[in-house]
Amino acid sequence: MRSLSKRYHRVPVLQDLSLQIAPGRVTGLLGPNGAGKTTLLKCIVDLAHADAGVVTFDGRPFSEVDRGRGGLVVFFENWSFHPLRSVGAQLGIAASALDQSSAAVREALETVGLVDHRRKRIGSLSLGMRRRLALAHVLLAEPSCVILDEPLNGLDPQGTQWFRELIRALAQSGTTVVVSSHLLNEAERFVDDIVLLDRGRCVYQGSLVEWRSGTEALALYVGGSVDLLAAEAARRGVLVDRPSASTVGVPLSWEHAASDFVATQRLDLARVGESHASLEMLFSRATVKAGA
Repeated sequence: MRSLSKRYHRVPVLQDLSLQIAPGRVTGLLGPNGAGKTTLLKCIVDLAHADAGVVTFDGRPFSEVDRGRGGLVVFFENWSFHPLRSVGAQLGIAASALDQSSAAVREALETVGLVDHRRKRIGSLSLGMRRRLALAHVLLAEPSCVILDEPLNGLDPQGTQWFRELIRALAQSGTTVVVSSHLLNEAERFVDDIVLLDRGRCVYQGSLVEWRSGTEALALYVGGSVDLLAAEAARRGVLVDRPSASTVGVPLSWEHAASDFVATQRLDLARVGESHASLEMLFSRATVKAGA
């Protein structure tokens, strides 16, 4: 993507984005709701017309990209199927279009955990199961590139873990994987590279490991008074991390002041170790630095 811009009713949604997605890696297109992620994906696949800029796949426009078996697969959040069709029939149609065998259909059903639901009507499936059905289509296509828009929505914890393993396996097979998500702390568990968007601008692009390597470690405090310590940090302009409701992470450079505050106020807190900053905290730092 080179110098991509898009406005809706004179309101900028994408602002001069230039990005490069690497093959054989999982790239997370991340940011809060309204950051421009879905609009960017629509511009990439010609569902929306960019006001400026160019998108190419190995030097070719989207119109010339193979979207059959072994080509590009796009999974949008609102991907839907006929509610009265059975799961097996739906995948049978896809298999016929992709010149896949019935054995490949069964393998896809087993992989996504729907083999026992193949006779159910799609309209009776939960949101998470419909997500799994859509991902079965992805597997049948044996894609060289897959673009997924908010695929984690509707998945339970077990389904989310399964999704992480599936995406990692696709990338390890050489597939280029792009995953759009507003769930920053969940996405950081399976992405290699990140494109972090805020208000249509890219605030960071690159390896998550490299970004973390240049950030300060955190001291973790656990207990019933974490909100008081977090409030004190905010009063002093210090960004903290909140991995859980009972945990707060403070920068090591501020740890002495935090320790004094805990002792002076006799807070019910204990230091339990150190950690790296979460993706949500990195995002907060980046947007503050950018003046967003």
